[in-house]
Amino acid sequence: MDEAILESLAYRVAELERRLGNVVRPGVIAEADYPQARVRVRVGELVTGWLPWLTRRAGGDVDWWAPEVGEQVVMVAPSGELTAAWVLPAGYSDAVPAPADTADVWVVQLADGAELRYDRAASQLTVTLPGDAQAVIDGDAAVSVGGSATVDVGGDLAATAGGEATVDAPSIHLNGGTGVVTGASICHFTGSPHGDVSATVTAGK
Repeated sequence: MDEAILESLAYRVAELERRLGNVVRPGVIAEADYPQARVRVRVGELVTGWLPWLTRRAGGDVDWWAPEVGEQVVMVAPSGELTAAWVLPAGYSDAVPAPADTADVWVVQLADGAELRYDRAASQLTVTLPGDAQAVIDGDAAVSVGGSATVDVGGDLAATAGGEATVDAPSIHLNGGTGVVTGASICHFTGSPHGDVSATVTAGK
């Protein structure tokens, strides 16, 4: 067979092997450019160019959870060319082990110590926040609790309503005090409704 043909065949085989080996490659994030949503990946001694990473949604709904330097990832290059690869986060490692050991738990842990955990076996949601929390709701909101609910605040508690605030329960206890005098209360001395009634706060007798 002609030597030139043999050289061509050898090159084509080597090129196919190279591309096949690059279709799926594990690596570690070496650099990140968050404004451009691109990362560079280290694979052994090789550091790739700037590559996009895969996210769950990028249409009408958009998801953002950026990979970090040192995070273990996988590159997927359908053509076998790493210059056209996408980065798929992420994989557990000895440095960052799995945060759970059962299929019943869904958990998100953040670097500052915050954690969101749902245990479907116990039907229990746990949210742990090391700092402040803020909830902003532009429209109406309703919270429905089938059982009992407890709010324990270590500091001050303030509730402000632009309209009417209503608390309705068979029994209401404020600070362990005694009964409240209302406009429906009858004065034992005059036999008439009590006269010193708040025009702001109302309560049933």
